[in-house]
Amino acid sequence: MIITSDELKKMKEESEKKLGREIVAIPKNYDLFDDNIGKIIYANKVAILDYNTNTSFIIENKKFADFEKKIFKLLFRYLRKSEK
Repeated sequence: MIITSDELKKMKEESEKKLGREIVAIPKNYDLFDDNIGKIIYANKVAILDYNTNTSFIIENKKFADFEKKIFKLLFRYLRKSEK
């Protein structure tokens, strides 16, 4: 599951479908993805990546990762509904 900008969604949509990934986009009027920063949530870890400075850090904490997953899923579901 990926949340991205509308522009990146259009670019990546075909290749991601082949990998079985679903992409939703933040509407342009709320485009929060100008900063070139990413977040990856996996198991008990959350990684924050700054692609401009090649800086990253990982938080390894189950409660924090679970909290971030809940926020992500809530936003993902909301965006999926708004696209339809």
